[in-house]
Amino acid sequence: MKAEEQLAELERIAKTEGVSVRYETMTGLLQGAGGLCRVRSEYRIIMDRRLKADERVQVIARALAGFPAALEQMPREVRRELGLGQPVRRRPDKNGGGERVGPVVPPE
Repeated sequence: MKAEEQLAELERIAKTEGVSVRYETMTGLLQGAGGLCRVRSEYRIIMDRRLKADERVQVIARALAGFPAALEQMPREVRRELGLGQPVRRRPDKNGGGERVGPVVPPE
């Protein structure tokens, strides 16, 4: 899967999670940077618009790694490439919920 395809898929996943993705011109110390932030209870991924597609994939994937549902939807090769591990598996319980089985991200 090409970086542009991965980027489109990650942007779609972010949207389903209610996380907006914005590309801004950043200067000074922030040039070439990006990441997740929360503004008035809304999550946003903001990054420098000059980043290349593969760099954008890294920023979005790392930001979405904290959202278990997003991690489950993330392309396997993106998770593997960034060392994000396998998605959380859930063991069904009698109440229709689930018990977490396994880590969201590998322990450090």
